[in-house]
Amino acid sequence: MNGIPSDEVSFSHVVLEGSPYEIGRLQAEMLQADPQRTAYLTPTLPFLERYTEEEAERELAFLDRYCPGIGQEVQGAADALGVSIADIAFLGGKPRSGGQCSHLTVLPSAAADGHLRVGQNIDCGPGDLDLRLCTTRVPGKAAHIGFSDMIMGRVQGMNEHGLCVTTSWGTPGAWPEGKGLTYFAVVRALLDRCQTVDEAVDTIAGIPIGWSTNYIFADKSGQAALVEVAGAHRGVRRVGPGSQVPFVCATNHYTLPEMIPHDIRRMRQSVTRYRAITSRLEGAVPRVDGDTMRALLSEPMPDGVCTYHYSSGLGTLWSMIFDLTEATVEICFGAPSSERNTWRTFGLWDPVGETRYVAHLPDAPAKEGFWERLPPGSDG
Repeated sequence: MNGIPSDEVSFSHVVLEGSPYEIGRLQAEMLQADPQRTAYLTPTLPFLERYTEEEAERELAFLDRYCPGIGQEVQGAADALGVSIADIAFLGGKPRSGGQCSHLTVLPSAAADGHLRVGQNIDCGPGDLDLRLCTTRVPGKAAHIGFSDMIMGRVQGMNEHGLCVTTSWGTPGAWPEGKGLTYFAVVRALLDRCQTVDEAVDTIAGIPIGWSTNYIFADKSGQAALVEVAGAHRGVRRVGPGSQVPFVCATNHYTLPEMIPHDIRRMRQSVTRYRAITSRLEGAVPRVDGDTMRALLSEPMPDGVCTYHYSSGLGTLWSMIFDLTEATVEICFGAPSSERNTWRTFGLWDPVGETRYVAHLPDAPAKEGFWERLPPGSDG
């Protein structure tokens, strides 16, 4: 990657503004000179099943039904490159990869300063995501900030209304039956369309999803929800002011009783990270603050949720702390425990343009038993 050492990666922060078509063209033009990320736009990556022209047209219409405007963005990118929409990776079929991540929301009643915070670690291999933080401002849609997947999708994000959506894989490597949107298209649709947790819960109920995903929604009013999805099978747990447990969290297994029958790939490392989150937060309530969140995200398992097994396909690529009260997000590109990486603060109204960051990924082999499978519902 252009002379970058093997234990470092390049991140990009792009601020995009304009119509969906203009943003599609702009991204394609920017990525033509960026070989690290071009493969996530076109040509289709080897882990994607490429659609035919007819299939791509049907898929684009299907996506545009639930995420209006995304079709114009795809078309803008295709036109800029002089290719068919079938050559845009966002439409390229079902990806075979996914992030094994940790995320949590802490309600204002549990915080030392009364702020609502959302934390997340993104854990997967460095080549699994395009490593782009995107601030996106489209007239008629909510401005939002979050990392992209397949360029036009979003891994997570916060929008201008104070709604935050985070994700993790529910059953890694398992694909539910039936046609539906990818997790990253769902996130994009929710950020574009919704203002509150209530709206997000109602909206996702009407979206067909072809993925196994744990979603956490939170909004600046102090509401939050865990939504566990295995295709058409869904479970929801709401928390808010007055809730006995003033936080909600998820890793890479299902926890809601109605979803246990679909919990077919529970792994010990996922349970270990879930325990670390609940134990740390239970011990800190009602004085949770930014330092609490940063420590939890930075410390390695089993005391925290940070991992370094990049060569094995599971390392912390970046960490985030959304402050919905302040409408800001702190981000550490790379492993947050590395002295070579630092936390930076971003908002929704940064100027248009692109900034690059280099981050350190200190690789270490996974310990024996790290990938051990557990029975559904088991705590090991």
